[in-house]
Amino acid sequence: MGESGPEARRAGQGTILIIDDDREIADVVAMNLRDLGFRAERANDGRTGLQKALSGGHSLIILDLMLPEVD
Repeated sequence: MGESGPEARRAGQGTILIIDDDREIADVVAMNLRDLGFRAERANDGRTGLQKALSGGHSLIILDLMLPEVD
């Protein structure tokens, strides 16, 4: 049987980069990812997001479209 409860919720690992200019959406996504045991890093514009993405170390990148600075 699969795990349930707090043990299953802490199964997440790695860092997820959220690139989104809508801070409220990014906050909700980051909060939910942290609840699942992931580390969440954020960028609020395309230029900063690109720099963070190129630095590596992310398991996944969630990318919004039509960002300020660099689309």
